[in-house]
Amino acid sequence: ADTTYWKKGGLASLTFTQVSLNNWAAGGDNSVSLAGLFNVYADYAKDKITWQNSLEMGYGLIRQGEDGDFEKTDDRINAISQFGYQLKSKNLYWSSLLDFRTQFDEGVDEEGNRISRFMSPGYLLIATGLEWKPAPFFSLTYSPVSGKFTFVTDQDLADNGAFGVDAAEVDAAGNIIAGTGSNSRAELGSFLKLNFNKEIVTNVNFESRLELFANYIEE
Repeated sequence: ADTTYWKKGGLASLTFTQVSLNNWAAGGDNSVSLAGLFNVYADYAKDKITWQNSLEMGYGLIRQGEDGDFEKTDDRINAISQFGYQLKSKNLYWSSLLDFRTQFDEGVDEEGNRISRFMSPGYLLIATGLEWKPAPFFSLTYSPVSGKFTFVTDQDLADNGAFGVDAAEVDAAGNIIAGTGSNSRAELGSFLKLNFNKEIVTNVNFESRLELFANYIEE
């Protein structure tokens, strides 16, 4: 198969740091941190067709103090696929987008209660609209009709109405009926995405992304 129209690449890193203080006049705590990052992309461009695909995964932990617990500093899984077809203007494309996001591990609050975990939440965005690319390093995508789906597979979180899903029903005494909370939520709205990615000096890239979703139906 002809692969000359594909551009592929990626980045993987594993970082470990340790700070050990002994009779340090300025004070402070010992700390240990570990972080992993894995990003890959595969982009296709031929004639009027473009297809951009990326996968971003990151996980990080830190512990401060000898008796402290490890806490997360990063936890994400982001997969994006965007198809574009060039219109009469060379900078304007009809675009369709799939965006999926979740996390690897559970998250807890200050009291140690679980507030999130893998696929709780999970987000899926489906959007169709226009993409404007005035420069190779900048793009703006707007979709007036987009579907956003939220998934909460952890039933305890779903019963509590976490992340906007319908909470569990209650009986006549006001007690929660376990297992009756909704595990998903669907929203219809508009979506705006701005992306900037440019090499500012040799081997140093600056990337910034802004994404906004507005639900048409307020609950």
